[in-house]
Amino acid sequence: MKNKIIYKDSFFNTLEETAHYVACARDALASREATITETSLAEEVSDISQLELDYVQYLLETEVAPNDIIAIADVGRWNGRVLGIKNIGRELKNIMQYFVSGCSYVKIEVKNGNVIHTEVHHDATNYITFRVAVNDRAAELVMENPTPKRIKRYTRSLVKYLPKEML
Repeated sequence: MKNKIIYKDSFFNTLEETAHYVACARDALASREATITETSLAEEVSDISQLELDYVQYLLETEVAPNDIIAIADVGRWNGRVLGIKNIGRELKNIMQYFVSGCSYVKIEVKNGNVIHTEVHHDATNYITFRVAVNDRAAELVMENPTPKRIKRYTRSLVKYLPKEML
């Protein structure tokens, strides 16, 4: 599976992508005969981004993995990086609920065969990788002692359970 961005805040956009969003916002405002200002353009771009996020959440709403999904977080803090791990159940919609509170910008992507959130906040950047346990006992083993070896041995890529519209 090649790398693919599923959703990203405008913070991660290239100049060309930003220009495209602004053009779409300008067209939307013009079609409503609204006054076009910097503020109205920014609000319209934000609304477009929110619609994209809502669509991703909609696609994941009813999808279920065969086993529990494990969120493996590399969390950036003011005093260094820490590992976090959490079993988030089988529903794929749960991956959308694990944005860290206070993160300003989020990107969700398929990268190197994994579903990854990149979250930027004022102190650092968090990276959360979502993987599916091979069975119920495997989920327990990973949660007891989340070493890289156990994570690799007892989990698999979540990508094949994503809706095809996302890939």
